Amino acid sequence: MSDHHPLLYTAFVLFTKFDLFAAFSIDRTVFVTLVLRLEELYLDNPYHNRTHAAEVTMATAFLACQGDILDQLADYEVLALMFAR
Repeated sequence: MSDHHPLLYTAFVLFTKFDLFAAFSIDRTVFVTLVLRLEELYLDNPYHNRTHAAEVTMATAFLACQGDILDQLADYEVLALMFAR
């Protein structure tokens, strides 16, 4: 479904959900280029790969959405969570 770009699709959806494109004036084309480059850097190995990176990113977002955690974080902290994988 992600055309072999799970991290790109996951990150794009989460950046949209958390309104990070607007909050930081992130150009979507530049964002896509950056995340595609990050995906290229992942080695083809059975565990630590681009799919695992997408899973960790999604799990981090899920956990941040529990309770009132997001209400306690500044936009820059949410941005940091999405890139800290």
